[in-house]
Amino acid sequence: EKKLLKALELNPGFSKASNALALLYIDRKNSAAAAEVLRAAEKNGSLNRVSFMLRGILCESKGEFGEAVENYGEAARLAGEIDDFKIKKSAENALKKMNEKMKTVGI
Repeated sequence: EKKLLKALELNPGFSKASNALALLYIDRKNSAAAAEVLRAAEKNGSLNRVSFMLRGILCESKGEFGEAVENYGEAARLAGEIDDFKIKKSAENALKKMNEKMKTVGI
């Protein structure tokens, strides 16, 4: 965590560091800290396909299904642009799961 924070202090636009730190916070069940890292990444324009996946995960965990769908969709779109089939497939699977969940709860 300290090394990631230092990397972001030196280069706030280092998306791999912000994504890794956000994922670390998600794994630690600290969604507020993860969201703050991703907000900072958005502010400095360094969001990428992984960032949008992480935002989707956070939104889904908070029950913000519409926001989750938007973020997963953007992750899939960006991943498709650069032929990152792993992220694209993960995002598409998450979208499918969200659509099913939304139908179940009547959204």
